[in-house]
Amino acid sequence: SDYDITQMKPCTSFIFDRTYHQSTLVEEWYMVCGRVSLRSYVQTVFFFGYMVGSLVFGVLSDKFGRRPIMGVSFIVITLASLMCALVPHPKLGFEISYSVFVLGRFLLACGTRGVALTGFVIGSEIVGPKQRLFTGIVIEYFFAGGELVLLGFAYFMRSWRQLNTTLAILSIPFLFFYFVLPESPRWLLSKGHYEHAERILRRIAKTNDTQFDSIAYEHLILAEKKREALHPKKVHGLKHLLQSKIMIIIAINMSFQW
Repeated sequence: SDYDITQMKPCTSFIFDRTYHQSTLVEEWYMVCGRVSLRSYVQTVFFFGYMVGSLVFGVLSDKFGRRPIMGVSFIVITLASLMCALVPHPKLGFEISYSVFVLGRFLLACGTRGVALTGFVIGSEIVGPKQRLFTGIVIEYFFAGGELVLLGFAYFMRSWRQLNTTLAILSIPFLFFYFVLPESPRWLLSKGHYEHAERILRRIAKTNDTQFDSIAYEHLILAEKKREALHPKKVHGLKHLLQSKIMIIIAINMSFQW
């Protein structure tokens, strides 16, 4: 070899290609060469937040309801988005800015999973069995559509801070979604909130220009109470998941897919 690797010196200055971007975090924090692993760490923490959010918000939505947990998730998303966009600053130094950004990405992932889980469950539980499959598919259309919208924003905004700030501001109106979102009637029935569930079902029937069947609803309540008396509900945890071979296979497959 014509050169000795032991004589190599670390880079002290860099030239970044700005053909497609005005500014990036890679450039601002010099996440290249010996610091390139910092980029991977951000993504690792983000997907760890996905896992934590799925576990935590999934359990909380079963206990406290789909609607309040979705509201909390939107709050987390908005605050985390603003944290990622506004807090990192050269005056704070790299260590503080990077730590805040990583924490913000973690919380953003948690909140995203909270919205995705509760939104999917509400959409599936608020319709009848025949429409459940179609509803589950349509929900994912909005995920794909959101990715396309994000692509458009990223095309016109070539600065990472401008893009993140814009997306954070756009998340604020969703905080008011809580006030128009109905609770899942199925969850209310499972918790014994029959009057609240009836009000929501009557509103749905009125919107669909359909007569609410009070007799059928009374029979449903009686059947639910009878089932509760014969088979009291038990709290199922992770160990119950591992007791089923089919669920173990599904869990491993889903983990591999993600």
